[in-house]
Amino acid sequence: MKLRILTALFAVGLLTAAHAFAAAKPKLPAKVGFDAARYQLATTSPRGKLFERWMQLTPEESRKFWTILARYENERDRLVTDRAELLSQYVEWAPNMNAEDYGKAVHAAADTQVRSINLRIKYFDLFAGRINLRVAGRFAQIDDYIATAQRLELLQSLRITVIPSR
Repeated sequence: MKLRILTALFAVGLLTAAHAFAAAKPKLPAKVGFDAARYQLATTSPRGKLFERWMQLTPEESRKFWTILARYENERDRLVTDRAELLSQYVEWAPNMNAEDYGKAVHAAADTQVRSINLRIKYFDLFAGRINLRVAGRFAQIDDYIATAQRLELLQSLRITVIPSR
């Protein structure tokens, strides 16, 4: 009898905890569809114009933002150059690459991606400290969107290669 009561209490407690957990779980926004127009802008417009259009800055934020963004773009340009060099090497060497070469190419591409993300985080922190978190968050979101769209365009231009067996 005591075992049944304890089991029932345990079950009620478990259900209550599960219900409380489910109620406390944050609701995610509804899935938003693909915005082809925004994607087209991100892949064809100058980055500065996109930031100008999408940041929605106050005059004071704008004064600080563009100075910091110019420094970010200078650092980012070095990564773009590295990515372009890597791509040109890949296109040139791909037909004759062996499995080991493919491994090196994947690691080199991943290193460029990591450096790009680390740079974005560095400037997110800089924007947050010098302006505010809203501006920093919008910068990171917009920069990530533009970079992802441009990277997708680049990847779509590459042929999928078959890695030769050893």
